Amino acid sequence: MKRLNSGFTLIELMIVVAIIGILAAVAIPQYQNYVARAQVAEALALTAPVKLAAAEYYSTTGNLPTSSELETTGVIPSTITGKYVSAVSWGTNKNFGLVTGKVSLTFGPQAHSALGNKVFYLCTGIPSVAGSSKGPLVWRCATDCGGSVNMNPLDKKYLPSSCQ
Repeated sequence: MKRLNSGFTLIELMIVVAIIGILAAVAIPQYQNYVARAQVAEALALTAPVKLAAAEYYSTTGNLPTSSELETTGVIPSTITGKYVSAVSWGTNKNFGLVTGKVSLTFGPQAHSALGNKVFYLCTGIPSVAGSSKGPLVWRCATDCGGSVNMNPLDKKYLPSSCQ
């Protein structure tokens, strides 16, 4: 009588382990990028009240608000925080006669390690439209809105698709 061997050989088991290792080596960094991008998306959601207040002030007065003028709308950016965002602020710059507004977001220590203490901006300017009326505010993602240099910018690969 011949005895039948059952089970896997050592080589077959090592091949399976190698395949799992290769898949994990690709999947883990992609998952980390996904987590960081999700945290940036949360940060963008936190800017909604500031953007709305700035747009409302702009539609009423025709100018972008200063920090104190924005606070008269009832929105105080310094009080807005999130699980991953430690600070939100509003500011205006005047460069070459053009006024631009910016919402700056600073990620805190709870954020992904690639985002910690990074600064990210949403910038807008008063659009020029042919004729006498001004157009709506258009927001763009940036590492600098002009007037100040961001020494700790957010890496562009972590920006959501709406910003790229």
